[in-house]
Amino acid sequence: MPLGINHITPSVAAPFIPKQWRSEVHITRASAFVMKEACHELGIGGQAGTTFYIPNLSNLVASIKVPGAPVNLLQPNEGQFVLTIDKHMECSILVEDITEAQENYYLRSRYTSQMGKAMANALDDNLLGQRANLNTIVSGSVGMTEAKVLTAKYNLDIADAPDDGRVLVIPPAVENDLLSINRFVAADVRTGVADMIGAGRFIGRLHGFSILKTNRIKAGDNGVPDAGGGTASTFYSLAMQNECIMYGMPKPMSLQTQYKLEYLGTLVVANEIFGSGVYRYDHGIAVLSL
Repeated sequence: MPLGINHITPSVAAPFIPKQWRSEVHITRASAFVMKEACHELGIGGQAGTTFYIPNLSNLVASIKVPGAPVNLLQPNEGQFVLTIDKHMECSILVEDITEAQENYYLRSRYTSQMGKAMANALDDNLLGQRANLNTIVSGSVGMTEAKVLTAKYNLDIADAPDDGRVLVIPPAVENDLLSINRFVAADVRTGVADMIGAGRFIGRLHGFSILKTNRIKAGDNGVPDAGGGTASTFYSLAMQNECIMYGMPKPMSLQTQYKLEYLGTLVVANEIFGSGVYRYDHGIAVLSL
């Protein structure tokens, strides 16, 4: 005899699906970030608008008080930083036979892992693209040398960039250059460091910089979208203090699902909205290695 029509179908199970996908995508996305935690986030969560204005306060100086004379009033010329929320990124897939996929954790974990990485890479690529707006260290010998790291440190020092929050973001090819620097491989600068970047991104410290490794810096890419900055063996690493680059996200990444009967599958869409820019130009510098 027929069993009836009250079956647990994919459409019936759909309300349970978003929570599982959402948590796994968020976890993978968080573990894939490199630049997000190295930059300064403007707290605009939940605020409406596409443009945000942040005043740039000038440094004040003290003057000698002359007896019998009035105090010396300062009149700083203040500017402002404009952050435009102009990036809307999405990553979408349609998974057929979602009920079967739900039973196969390995299959679902592969989808959520790739979606999480894609969304993390979208923000990281945008932040790394700000290298095109910074000055570049080009002098010195081939490769990433200790002299170039010291030059980057000097540039941040004379700009009064705070010592904390300094990072040197490099591609894997440049890591080989750093491994030839004795100070970098010395045990006293590579152990006992609790850093904000995990998952193997943090590889050590050198001259006050936390060294972060990422595959998002490609050969010949100087940060300009769709434009090569040099030869196939040219890399533009990024030395900065976290106030150099600022970004804002009006709301956290969202993930939505919808069962599509005509495809007998579930549409899964992740999206995020953000904007970024250089907040303090003298707090960062691109480091060229050939």
